[in-house]
Amino acid sequence: MTNHLRYETGELKACIDLRKVIEHFWGPGKPEGRAVRYAAHWRDDGRRDSFYVYDDGYKDFASGEAGDLLDWLQKEGIAPDFPSAAQWAINYLGGQVAPVDHPIIRSNRTSLQSTTPDWQQAALKALEESQRYLWSERREPKSILAYLQQERGLTEATIHQRSLGYNPSWHKTDYRNPDTGKLAKLPPGIVIPIWENGQLVALRVRCRVGTLAVWLDIDPDQFGSGRHEGEELPKYLNLAGSRLSGVLFNGDAVVSGQPVLLVEGEFDAMLADQILNANRDDPIA
Repeated sequence: MTNHLRYETGELKACIDLRKVIEHFWGPGKPEGRAVRYAAHWRDDGRRDSFYVYDDGYKDFASGEAGDLLDWLQKEGIAPDFPSAAQWAINYLGGQVAPVDHPIIRSNRTSLQSTTPDWQQAALKALEESQRYLWSERREPKSILAYLQQERGLTEATIHQRSLGYNPSWHKTDYRNPDTGKLAKLPPGIVIPIWENGQLVALRVRCRVGTLAVWLDIDPDQFGSGRHEGEELPKYLNLAGSRLSGVLFNGDAVVSGQPVLLVEGEFDAMLADQILNANRDDPIA
């Protein structure tokens, strides 16, 4: 049987700085913190420059619309659909795929160093605590397991295999964020560990917003402080200190010369792996 490997497009997008891509097509914007401001090019922005571009996405404060690299590529007309946008992103990173009919921009970003030992120790501790909570007898974790099994289609074996956990509230870890000098907090939600060469390099959290909040019958979580106070959390957040740049979900399973299956999210990658391995004695990593 062919060894079908899964890439998760969220990790593919994390390898590319959207600010550099948009600067290539729209020219330089106006820096503001970690964002770059533009006037939206597909409508009259009234010279307000309300289109904010970050490394991992954009937010149009005039219309309320937000998206990521793949959304922008389609909205700008560079890619006609999601598969073409994903292919464009692979080409940007120098991947060996069929060419597309638009300019290819080569990233000049260098690979970041691996996570630090103190981060790994703190992240592993937080992950283990979230795993214990997920499999506890409390009511909320049981609802999370039902969501993973009924809504996402994952088996109990897959949930265990992927080392998923659940964090019920903002949890202060033992890792001190060098950018703030404060102990980093793990956001509430489903905890997804990302591994590279067998080493934990990121903790990604599916926040309790959207369909997950509806499933739990709760109001979507919001930021409780800072410049985003009162705003709804994004669908995914990462523990500070995580390294996602240059890392792909299930990337350790990549084998030269074997086909790769691109999917929309981590849960989709887990489900695809689960289905393709249903009749195998040696599950694909």
